[in-house]
Amino acid sequence: MYGDSRLNDYSSLKYGLTRSFFEGYSDLTYKGVEIPTTLIRVFHQYIKVYVDRNYQKKNNIVKHSMTDMKHVQHALTRSPKVYKDLSLFPNRKTVVIPASLVSFALENLKKESIILMAINEEEEKMLNSLALPRNFQIYSYRKGITSVRLPRKTVNVIRRKASRIHPKKEINTLFKRETFKYWLNKQIPVAVRIITSLDRLVRKKMIKLFICPVEIINPWTTLGILAKKYNLPFVNMPQVLISDRSLIPTRASHHFAWGRNYKQWLVKRGVPASSVLETGNLNFDNKYHSRSFMTAHQFADICPVSPDHKIFVFTSQPFTDQTNLHIINWIKRVEKENLPAHFLIRPHPYDHVDYSEFFSGSGNVSISNPRLGLYDLLHHSHFVMTVSSNTAIEGALMNNGIIVLQPDMDYHYEHHNNDFNSFLVKGNAGSVIQSGESLLNVVEDILHNPVFERDLLEKAKKFVGETINLNVRPSRVIRSFIINQINSRGEEHCLEKRS
Repeated sequence: MYGDSRLNDYSSLKYGLTRSFFEGYSDLTYKGVEIPTTLIRVFHQYIKVYVDRNYQKKNNIVKHSMTDMKHVQHALTRSPKVYKDLSLFPNRKTVVIPASLVSFALENLKKESIILMAINEEEEKMLNSLALPRNFQIYSYRKGITSVRLPRKTVNVIRRKASRIHPKKEINTLFKRETFKYWLNKQIPVAVRIITSLDRLVRKKMIKLFICPVEIINPWTTLGILAKKYNLPFVNMPQVLISDRSLIPTRASHHFAWGRNYKQWLVKRGVPASSVLETGNLNFDNKYHSRSFMTAHQFADICPVSPDHKIFVFTSQPFTDQTNLHIINWIKRVEKENLPAHFLIRPHPYDHVDYSEFFSGSGNVSISNPRLGLYDLLHHSHFVMTVSSNTAIEGALMNNGIIVLQPDMDYHYEHHNNDFNSFLVKGNAGSVIQSGESLLNVVEDILHNPVFERDLLEKAKKFVGETINLNVRPSRVIRSFIINQINSRGEEHCLEKRS
């Protein structure tokens, strides 16, 4: 559903190189942690140019036995041995959660011992501006790393060990290059600082549970490894749609899935079904239930649209300019017909196309006002148009129909490397658009055929029901889980021990 399970040429090369890195340099350890496993995201960034140039060249594909993402998950997990079972200590009650979940913590965990993980300076400023209870602590990942007094002798020992590693003949030539050796030499002290600071955090702060938004980046990558080292529960709880690049390998003991589709996707990747809890989506739920929406009059003041027009919201994504402009040409094709339909363009924060160059604002197309929140926009619109954005799900939750845009897209290392961007097509979420003419036909059908419109809305409703578990309130389920975990002892929390 969220990306093919079978390895294509891109994923075969990317994960083949990752496996070679993990296994070939596994002797580089610090505090019982294999250093390469903590570097997965920066390694993937490092090999980008190489993969881009070589993924279609069969002779450059790394030889390995992995054929699907389940094999990749199994090969790359490489968890450390349990050094000390800290889950057995009853006085450990602290929960580490990301800064982005501070509102949830204040509303649902106000009496618990909480550490809010601030990854960057922006998150630090946000947390410091809040009136937090005394039992809430802020941990600055940035300051934690810089405060580490680097053990230079140890670092030099690890560096010398790295220099003596001679890749086997069958291993890709990438690892024999001086540029790779230089890159690794620079990364070793960084990894030592990260491991030192986070290992100290886990041991000193009486942590019992981690709630993680995405495992592929630090500090969460290393915290997931340390959770295994100390046998502490670690929860993967993504708030936005993720693909394999953000998940594999996962070391989480528990996964909070949005609903059935997400759970099935995780199981196909080797995650035990018993470790997956369908919680719904906390982010969507909070935005929808914890606020009142602007009135129709307020909306009209910010976004003047004729009251007899259907509103179609196009939410762009950080694809290439060529891809997004291709969609704009489809919208321009419909605009020529002067139908009672208004298109609102809501650019993604990382989409740098200046759409105002293409539309004067006097016709049936306009750019969404920055003052207009996404949920207010969806609340007053009728259809959401996107390739593969979260907004399709959010729009369907607010009774919008879904129009699935499927332009021809070139390969992109981060954003288009498998069939993830067609998950709305596979989920039969709505009408699929591949040209300006097909968009025009669908818009006309919506405007002139009530049965067609009703069927499209039903498709969206069915899709969102399969995507989000609507029978639970995420905040209640997640709070209950956290309280049970911090009050549990050892094997009571560990699903792996029961399986």
